[in-house]
Amino acid sequence: MPAASSLTPLQFEPILREKIWGGSALAAVLGKRLPPNTLVGESWELSGVAGSESVAVTDPYRGKTLSEILAGDPQAIVGSLPRYRGFPLLFKFIDAHENLSVQVHPDDAQAKALGYGNFGKSECWYIIDTLPGAQVACGFKNGTRRNDIANAAGTERILPLLNYIDVSPGDVIFVPGRTVHAVLGGVLFYEAQETADTTLRLFDWNRPDKDGKPRELHIRESLEIIDTTWHSNHKIPPVVLDCAAGCTHSFLVANRHFALEEYRFDRAAEVPLSIKRSFRVVTVCKGVVRLAGHHTSCKINNGETALIPACLSGVRAAAEAGTQFLLSSVPDLISEVVAPLSVKGVPPEAIVLLGGNPATSDLAVLV
Repeated sequence: MPAASSLTPLQFEPILREKIWGGSALAAVLGKRLPPNTLVGESWELSGVAGSESVAVTDPYRGKTLSEILAGDPQAIVGSLPRYRGFPLLFKFIDAHENLSVQVHPDDAQAKALGYGNFGKSECWYIIDTLPGAQVACGFKNGTRRNDIANAAGTERILPLLNYIDVSPGDVIFVPGRTVHAVLGGVLFYEAQETADTTLRLFDWNRPDKDGKPRELHIRESLEIIDTTWHSNHKIPPVVLDCAAGCTHSFLVANRHFALEEYRFDRAAEVPLSIKRSFRVVTVCKGVVRLAGHHTSCKINNGETALIPACLSGVRAAAEAGTQFLLSSVPDLISEVVAPLSVKGVPPEAIVLLGGNPATSDLAVLV
């Protein structure tokens, strides 16, 4: 395996997934090359999920799976993350051309207790493009009781119980495990989530699968794990860290599993990327980004993703006006989120909201 000193940002072949609710927005907006006459719903940009692992398309690891790359020197790639074996996060573009199912995922404790795996599935959505009037559903309306949900599950009667949120490009929604949710038709978004693929459906719009059969529901399993607690903090207000040098750098979400940051360029500029204890993942949502540092460089086009190994520091990003990209990591919440935002004078309550519901935010006890 290559020495850590020779590592560069790595890019991978997208894994395209046909979905009954998919469309063509991945091609139209992000420039993905899609197979003809196929409804593509997802492009897995970086995955360590068994059976659906990303394969590198850049040297020195061209042709190797993510697990093969990690086996050589896991700390050089992933960093000091003692909780994890393998790659801890999964990144996707999702084209919800039609409604996604009403569904829920377990949290970490439930996944282990119920045999779904070592990790649950908390996730966040960065909205890239929408049709007018686009909405998502997160949680239930205030006052909804568990019996109401149990009686309505599997039928259209569950729809009036859901908590609907209007969304537009640039919005961010945080969906912790146990939160019932749905993305309604006309939304293209980027998803960062734990490396898990457990989805339990409560309702799927009475639509058949490609063979004409009803799609499977998981009502008993869903009711076993759902959280009915109401709150109004699913949409996360961004927190600006820096807006110098022609680029606005903001935190969008932060919790124990992942942090998501955004860089928006209002003129041509080159900026340093935040240094992390973990790997960094850069995904371009608009424009082209050039990464450079330590005798290495790479170009990331619109709709593409690159993994920056943890051992690489001093990486800079250059882009033209109008470019937008996201940076993801597994954060040290105190040193990489709370401390830099506090130094900038961000109020504690704004920092806490990066973790969603203040009652359960991972940041609440740290500020």
